Amino acid sequence: MWVLIVTVELPAGVSPGDLDQLRQGLEAEVIPGASSLPGFQRGSWMAHESMVTGLSVLVFDTEESARAARGSVEVGAPAGVGATISGLDLYAVVAEA
Repeated sequence: MWVLIVTVELPAGVSPGDLDQLRQGLEAEVIPGASSLPGFQRGSWMAHESMVTGLSVLVFDTEESARAARGSVEVGAPAGVGATISGLDLYAVVAEA
C-alpha cells in the first residue's frame, strides 16, 4: 500500500467552531472525488489545532495508483472548502497496527 499525504492551507478566519461546516464541505466537494480515484482504499481529513493548515491521508492499493492520484492535482491548486494545496507527498506503508 501507498499513501498520498496532501497538505493544505485553510482559508483565513477558520476557527474550531467551523469544523462542522468544513466536514460538510469535504463530504460534498472533496471526498466523493477522492473516493472515486483508481486504487483508493480509504482516507482521513484533518485540521491542525491552529486551524491554519489541514492534512489528508489517502491510502491507495499500489504505488502506481498513488502516483496517478498525485499527478491529478498540483501544489497551489484549490482543494475544496476554500483550501489551497501546499504539499503532495508519497509514502510507502511499511507496517500497520
